[in-house]
Amino acid sequence: MALSAEARAEIISLIVGMFNAAPGNAVLNELADLIEGGATLGQIAESLANTEVFHLVYPDSLSNGEFADAFVNNILSETSQEIRDSLIGDVEAILDSGTSRGGLMVLAIQLLREVDSDDEVFGASAAKFNNKVDVATYYSEDRGLSGADLDSLQAVLLNVSNLAESVVTAKQQIDTSNPAPGPGPSPSPGQAQALLQAQAQVLLQAQVLHLRQWS
Repeated sequence: MALSAEARAEIISLIVGMFNAAPGNAVLNELADLIEGGATLGQIAESLANTEVFHLVYPDSLSNGEFADAFVNNILSETSQEIRDSLIGDVEAILDSGTSRGGLMVLAIQLLREVDSDDEVFGASAAKFNNKVDVATYYSEDRGLSGADLDSLQAVLLNVSNLAESVVTAKQQIDTSNPAPGPGPSPSPGQAQALLQAQAQVLLQAQVLHLRQWS
């Protein structure tokens, strides 16, 4: 059974939150296959957090405090610095208590997805995050595109903000950079006439065969 749209949206949100990038169609489908095979979103996050690609975003050498600082500032960039500074300490404490980085990111991403865009504290950051998910979905699902590397997948979301207009602009940029293939060239009048004659000949032969079968 095909994975539900909501389950695929959770995968896209996870990639946006962990890598600040669109997953691309190929990676999205691979992760969807893992979910269909019984893996949980948390298990996928744990695996992704141990990849070289993840360490390009968050180097393995980062202390828990340094990781908390980078992650909070990435995912809550539209929230006041005072609030972010407070949360950095909280996140560091959670990591120091034994929670894995992948596990913490899953929880934080799920919480942010549920925040209303009108929320006075986290609304703008939630809107920005959800706008990025919207654009990533358009790139990976609607257009079925796959980037060559992390840089190209991050570039898809580069100029997305908490404003709705940024989503429109980002989708236009995707379409401009990746034009949909157009229809093939129209046949010339001579070619069109020859095609019609061939179709008529095939139809006539079919009718003759049908009559012979019943004679």
